Amino acid sequence: MAHSITQKLLFASLSILSFAAKAEISTIPFITIEKDTHQIEVLDYDIARDYEAIKQILKDNWSVVSTDPFFNEKEFEHLFLDCQSGNRPGMKTTVKVIRVNGQIAGAMSFVPGNYGMVEILAVDAKFRNMGLGYQLLAAAQELAQKLKANGLELYVLAHNTPAINLYKKFGFIQEANIGNNICLMAKSFTQPPTQFVCGTCERLRAA
Repeated sequence: MAHSITQKLLFASLSILSFAAKAEISTIPFITIEKDTHQIEVLDYDIARDYEAIKQILKDNWSVVSTDPFFNEKEFEHLFLDCQSGNRPGMKTTVKVIRVNGQIAGAMSFVPGNYGMVEILAVDAKFRNMGLGYQLLAAAQELAQKLKANGLELYVLAHNTPAINLYKKFGFIQEANIGNNICLMAKSFTQPPTQFVCGTCERLRAA
């Protein structure tokens, strides 16, 4: 069972993230931040403009984010051409991209639910240490709050310490381990949370 769950959640564990965030985050849908000499923008995903660049980012960093040695073309198309969730069947995703000086530097996909899911969060290696992962998490939180979700949840490979540290910095806590490879983390929007159990945790504990 652990193996099948691991396969199903493969793409949910993608996290190529920066170590810390240094820029102040705006909460408006279109974010433009001047950081030193860089213009950083969080934009809505455009398939024609962004698809190939996101694909290359994930292919270049596949060994960092996956235990599978082979890049999964069909799963990638399902997620970024059809914009369908791999973890919540039948659910449409919202994708945001982050650009630095006009060049795509990363992407985040969000799935609605009682706890909104950050399904994929990826930042190109050459744009790390700029706070881009934190800004994409802020965009996901804004989407979740607009939908009146109770919090956010995500999956991350257990050995991806930089990603886990970033998630903790953003307010996530570790909720469960899935097999030996994947951690489920969640952030509640209730302070303090009265019953801090996200929907996926509840299903896993009942299995």
